[in-house]
Amino acid sequence: MPPFFRPMAWCLPARNCGLYLNRISVGNLAIGIQRIEADVAISVSDLKKNPSAVFAASAGQPVAVLNHNKVMAYMVPPGICEEMLEMIEDLELARIVREREADPAPRVPVNLDEI
Repeated sequence: MPPFFRPMAWCLPARNCGLYLNRISVGNLAIGIQRIEADVAISVSDLKKNPSAVFAASAGQPVAVLNHNKVMAYMVPPGICEEMLEMIEDLELARIVREREADPAPRVPVNLDEI
């Protein structure tokens, strides 16, 4: 049995090559490859058994949650989630700045000392 078809173990390391094979191509069968963006993956069934142990075993790293060998969610610690949300907000603000820089409307000079 190929290693990517073995039963899901507790906190299975997933980042051997950054890909997780969930189907193969033989004859008329389709191939499906999904990238897993975490060093640790766990089945949703194992996660339900003891979520606290999964958080403890992940050592503060993201965990891919698999359902039928497909990523259905990522669990990330609050600190990483907050950093990601800040990055998204920064990207949105940068997009707004670029839009406004490209706007041909006249600019009003402003002296910051007067504000």
